[in-house]
Parts: sequence; C-alpha cells; structure tokens
Amino acid sequence: AYILTPLDWLKNIDYAEKTGEGLIESRNTWKISAGNGKIIWIDTFFGVPLRAEFSGDIYKFQKIAFNGVKDDDVTPTD
Repeated sequence: AYILTPLDWLKNIDYAEKTGEGLIESRNTWKISAGNGKIIWIDTFFGVPLRAEFSGDIYKFQKIAFNGVKDDDVTPTD
C-alpha cells in the first residue's frame, strides 16, 4: 500500500479555491478546496499540507521538520 505524502497531495492539485483559514498545531493554515471533494489545509509559511480530507478519510501530517538537516548529516566521511 502507498500512503500519499504531503508532496503527493500538492502535486495532485490542479485547481484550488481558498475556503477558510485556521490553526493546526499552532500553525496558520489556509483551507482550500482542491476539486473532486478534496479539502486540504496548507501551512501558510512553508506551503505544505498539514491535513487533507478525501472520500470521508482524514489524513494528518504531524511532526514535519524543516531546515533540520545539517551538512554533516549528508556529507560522506572517509
């Protein structure tokens, strides 16, 4: 089974209309209608989905980290 990631939700938006605003875990969000019954709450600063609803299912994205990777974390050492 494949679970859609926040980036998958963004990639699949071909139409969007802002329908509201709200807070999710102290983050400002825009509630958008993305067509075909998809409702997505987008973080207003980073632009990533924090919550999505589709076909009666709710998807929540929590503990999202930004800018948390340092050069030492990805630079190979010999």
